[in-house]
Amino acid sequence: MRLADGEILCSGLFESPYTTPLVEGGVLYVIDARAIALELPARAEKGMRPKERWKTQLDGAFMASPFYRDGLLYTIENQKCRLHVLDARTGEVLTVARLAAEPAGSEKTGARPRAAGLSPAKYVYASPVASDRHIYFFDDAGHATVLELGRQPLLIGVNDLEDACSGTPFFIDDEIIFRGAKTVYCLGAGR
Repeated sequence: MRLADGEILCSGLFESPYTTPLVEGGVLYVIDARAIALELPARAEKGMRPKERWKTQLDGAFMASPFYRDGLLYTIENQKCRLHVLDARTGEVLTVARLAAEPAGSEKTGARPRAAGLSPAKYVYASPVASDRHIYFFDDAGHATVLELGRQPLLIGVNDLEDACSGTPFFIDDEIIFRGAKTVYCLGAGR
């Protein structure tokens, strides 16, 4: 849609009932159970058709809205707390790992990272957020998993919060703000 006058330039390219598409470097990424990257035309005009770069099937029913950093896309699957890291250029899935302890006899995914702190959660509704070096995942049981950014993210820690988090947190300088079921929180050094 053109912002100046609201005219629809193209439609019907994809369905994404849960996640927000992401535009980075002239490419539109739609990361859901079926992920797709569409190269946008140099000029936005009526009837334009973005060119498909890649499409990939991900494990799970639906994903959180993606986060992009240094050529990588990060998302988490809502119901089973699976982290997915994709190469933004090719769509290759680099990492699929649970961010929760796996019950005995459950499915096996990638070896890293595993963070037992998210295991009591029912769902991960919040989209991932990142600082300069870390990416944060919050669940609806009041747990936050912190990973170091990269092709094979490393677990930094798991924090227990006093409240559930279902909305996407955000940063203001060195503080992180999130809405819980009970109140709005501001976390930062010395707080």
